[in-house]
Amino acid sequence: MNKKNYLKRIWTGVKPENVINLQKNPLIRILRVLGGLSSILILTKKSLLFPTFCLYIFLFLTFIFFIYHIYISYKRIIHIYKTIKSGKLDVKNSPIDKIASLAGKFILCIKGSC
Repeated sequence: MNKKNYLKRIWTGVKPENVINLQKNPLIRILRVLGGLSSILILTKKSLLFPTFCLYIFLFLTFIFFIYHIYISYKRIIHIYKTIKSGKLDVKNSPIDKIASLAGKFILCIKGSC
């Protein structure tokens, strides 16, 4: 495979509508499990029981896991922002009562941040 094909595949995974497909990828699932386990091992200092080269592997997996979570959080924030700005949450039947629209936006923000 050439370099251009790799870039196309990466760009396909970066598109917002493909975030769910990215999470379904078996390689990403394996990295999520290994990244989570290595993060737990580092935080609980159980990684010190392993040889030194394993610590470097744990750090690398934790770094990849951290980058993955930053990417997912960024896409989530952008999606919430676009949804709020688009007006999809505005209640059309109650122009006087804005509490329903504000409650919908508030619930979306709470749901997106959890």
